[in-house]
Amino acid sequence: MAISRFSNSRIGAGFPKYQSLNQQISIEVLVVAGGGGGGGRNVAGGGGAGGYRTSTLTLNDGVTYAVTVGSGGNGGSSATNGNKGSNGGNSSISGSGLSTFTASGGGGGSNGVPPNAGGSALNGNSGGSGGGGGGVDTAPAGSGGTGNAGSYSPVEGNAGGNGNTGANGGGGGGSSAAGANATTVVGGNGGNGTSNSITGIAVIYAGGGGGGANQNGGNGGTGGGGNGGYGGTAGTPVTASSSNVQTSGTVNTGGGGGGAAGFETTVSGGNGGSGVVVFKSLRKAAAVTGSPIYGIANGNYVYQFTGDGSIVY
Repeated sequence: MAISRFSNSRIGAGFPKYQSLNQQISIEVLVVAGGGGGGGRNVAGGGGAGGYRTSTLTLNDGVTYAVTVGSGGNGGSSATNGNKGSNGGNSSISGSGLSTFTASGGGGGSNGVPPNAGGSALNGNSGGSGGGGGGVDTAPAGSGGTGNAGSYSPVEGNAGGNGNTGANGGGGGGSSAAGANATTVVGGNGGNGTSNSITGIAVIYAGGGGGGANQNGGNGGTGGGGNGGYGGTAGTPVTASSSNVQTSGTVNTGGGGGGAAGFETTVSGGNGGSGVVVFKSLRKAAAVTGSPIYGIANGNYVYQFTGDGSIVY
């Protein structure tokens, strides 16, 4: 597929801007919200993936449709007890005559509870997909947040996994599967995302972040989920390095951020990946803003927004 990026808001010079104000066009869309951030420090839960939605919308000629692309949520801080990751931002398409089409930001992963600190771990945030629950040594562990915050059918995402009372965090939910529960041995894996070929190339979107752990961090779900970190044990902590520190969700996939490791005081949770909005139709747009990536796939015109903008047919 030929790819280019528009720097000019006018497309197809020499053609009438609008054929008729009452004509309509059928547009295939993909809307993915920003992923949630992983929880900070101490066996934290992974961030939930941003909501994943597809549809065929009927748009009107000559109407400007606003495109919002959700940002990824920030990972929780590396403060003494850490804190939750923040939820990702919603992505949406809106305009006159259209019921706003929205995907919900992914839920932030919970921080865990440090050894001997006492108290229960917090639950992951709800979102497009839910964030993973935090782990804890001896008190009740946190539960994963619920998914499908927009109550859509089909669902936009799944729940996060539960933390473990053995000090490991649950995985963030993904668009195709729930995050895995943590065990006493490993942080929960992030839920897998969903493959989509709207751009002409198969891409997996909206994977959940892996849960943080003492010794074995959970893997991020397919579709841009970040890996959970691991930090060793109380007697033999592991120094933070590129091999064991949690990672952020991949940009423009809506992947959740990885949960922070245990016994490691210098790291925060991974950030969530930003979302994306894609339009595909048999007709070329009359105007766009925001410099979307443009291409032609199987005879269809494709506009991929990686940031806010607008489109007119």
